[in-house]
Amino acid sequence: MDEKDLGRFYAQRTIRRSEVLPEYCAAAVFALVGPDLTRTTGMHILVDSGVAAAFLR
Repeated sequence: MDEKDLGRFYAQRTIRRSEVLPEYCAAAVFALVGPDLTRTTGMHILVDSGVAAAFLR
């Protein structure tokens, strides 16, 4: 598999079927450090498009 196709390949293994790009992670960090989420610790903020394997035990 070509390296440029990896994002699309792994996206098909998620619930939302969408790639997770660096700007999505940055947006989550921005939300956490901004004034809107002052009552959260940010301990678990997943930016993974819903990795189904994470639901398995």
